[in-house]
Amino acid sequence: MTHVFRGRSRWTALLLAAFALALTGCIRVQLTFTVHDDGSGTVGMLMAVDEALLSLTGESAEDVLGAAAAQPGGAPPEVYEADGFVGQLVTVPVPDMTRIDEFLGDAEAVTDSAEEFRFTREGDGWRFTTTVPSGEELMGEGDDLDLTGLLGEDAFFRIRVALPGEVTEHDADRIEGDLLVWEIDWTSTEPRTLSAASRPASGGGNDMGLVAVLVGVAAVALVVVFAARSRRSR
Repeated sequence: MTHVFRGRSRWTALLLAAFALALTGCIRVQLTFTVHDDGSGTVGMLMAVDEALLSLTGESAEDVLGAAAAQPGGAPPEVYEADGFVGQLVTVPVPDMTRIDEFLGDAEAVTDSAEEFRFTREGDGWRFTTTVPSGEELMGEGDDLDLTGLLGEDAFFRIRVALPGEVTEHDADRIEGDLLVWEIDWTSTEPRTLSAASRPASGGGNDMGLVAVLVGVAAVALVVVFAARSRRSR
C-alpha cells in the first residue's frame, strides 16, 4: 500500500490509507514521537490488522498493509502481535527533531506521515503541534459514508509524544509514563489540533545546596560542642 502515499498531502495520504483499512473495523495505527534533551529523537510507526480478517482473505499483513521499508542500518521492521492483531513497527532515529522530515531516510511510510508534525524549540523547552483533518475532509465532499457503525472496538488511531523535561501544557487524552497520548476519532466531522509544551525539569541543585549548608552547620555545631566539653574536662 506504499504507493498510496506518493503524490498526496502526507497527512492525507496516511489517513486515507488508514481509512481504507478502517472500513473493516480491523486496523490499528500508532505514531510515536520521542524527543531527547539534545534535540535528537525517534519516530515509530505501527500499523496492524486483525488476524481474523487475514484468515478470511487469505492475505498476509504485508499484503494488506504494504511491505515496510527496512529501518536505517538495514534492520528489518519489528513484528507486532497483540490482541489478535498482527503488523509491523518501524522505528527511525532522527538526529534533529526540528527537521524531522529530512532525516527519516527510506522508511517511506513514516516519512510520508510525519511532515505535518512540528517540533520546535521555545527557549530551553519544546513545543509539539499538528492538526488532524476531519473524516469528511479525508473522504471528500459529497461522500456520505458513515463510519460510525463500521469500526471495531479494538481498532484505534493513536498519536503518542514524549518531550524532554517537564510538560507544562497539553491537550492529550491521557498520559502514560512519559508519553502524551491522543486517541483520534475516525468519525470526527471536525479537524483536531494537538499540542503540547515542555520546559527543562526543575533540578535538585537548590535542595542539594540546602542540604550541604545544613550539613556544614551541623559539623560546626559538633566542633563547638566537643571544644566546650574539652575545656570543662581540664
